[in-house]
Amino acid sequence: MSSLDEAKNLIDTLVEIQKSYTRNIPKSIKSNTDTTIALVKAVRTDPGVAGNEDYYSESREVQVQIFYADNIEYDPEILESKILKLYTSDNWTLVENSGIQTDPDNFQLYESFYVRLTKYLN
Repeated sequence: MSSLDEAKNLIDTLVEIQKSYTRNIPKSIKSNTDTTIALVKAVRTDPGVAGNEDYYSESREVQVQIFYADNIEYDPEILESKILKLYTSDNWTLVENSGIQTDPDNFQLYESFYVRLTKYLN
């Protein structure tokens, strides 16, 4: 299973997120601020554990963006903590967290996480 799919599957376990997508959000959904959605995108892949003119691990970084519904009935920081714990408990490393921000165009809250998973190769 790809790291992108693994990251999405983790997000899908959270009841606060109604829908998740990989790579892009469908045009029909982009302007919808009634549901909390997640977008998971690949960022980079780095080889590691070098030796004998080869490498033996890959670190794959993904971006997880959360677009909060306008009418959420919970504190977004609670979901933020759940997401951080969810990934770290599944052996992902938090690379960066942008914090909760507001889109200046539609005033929707959003947040971006960058997480990395390292896998050792045979």
